[in-house]
Amino acid sequence: MAINDVKISELPNIGSQATDNSLCVITESGSTFNITMAQLKDVVEFQMTEMPQVTDSELSATTELLVQTLEQSKITLEDFIAYLDVNTIRDQRGSMRLAAAISQTVSDDATPVVAEAFDTAVTQTTHFSCDPNNNSITYTGPNVASAIVSIGLNLEFPGSEEVEFYAYINGVEYSAQSINAQGRGTGKPVEIYWSSDIALNTNDTIDIRVRNADTGSFDLTYLRSTFRVDINNRLGV
Repeated sequence: MAINDVKISELPNIGSQATDNSLCVITESGSTFNITMAQLKDVVEFQMTEMPQVTDSELSATTELLVQTLEQSKITLEDFIAYLDVNTIRDQRGSMRLAAAISQTVSDDATPVVAEAFDTAVTQTTHFSCDPNNNSITYTGPNVASAIVSIGLNLEFPGSEEVEFYAYINGVEYSAQSINAQGRGTGKPVEIYWSSDIALNTNDTIDIRVRNADTGSFDLTYLRSTFRVDINNRLGV
């Protein structure tokens, strides 16, 4: 009989005063085997043959799970899930879109203004909050090294104009490099798609801002728009 084949039911009652040097006597088929407690700790793989099996249909929010600390203690499934929700990062998404076409007057002001292109929240998982009134998405989870920010815009504006878009985090320009598009005139929309991998800290708020790339002002029409922030736990964040 190999040592790691020993079942708990086959071990003798050694009492609470056992030390690492205490000798356990194990018998099988008339043979006797001796092993110290220290050796047993090192090599025995206990086979818990009588543990109860619980199916998913028997689980509920109040199901108690055993937690091994200094002593055995219990936690409900509901509290365990709440802990995981706060302390782990799973797939997360905050996203908005445009429900109907809308126009915005943009100028050549030195500071870009918030793009009024997203009026409907689509997805708000635990760590994200979408604010259509301010066209922004806020991340409330723990700091992450990698989040994917994506925007998609279908635009219509005069062919003599050029527009610039910027991502802002907490009111601060994320990158001085703008995303530009040249107008084509009425009935000839242009499209912009932009995606970037960025770090996010707790309570960071992201919005997209716009300005005229030239001088003066013009009316910009958003035909379709999407704005997404994704965190994927497979990214290793």
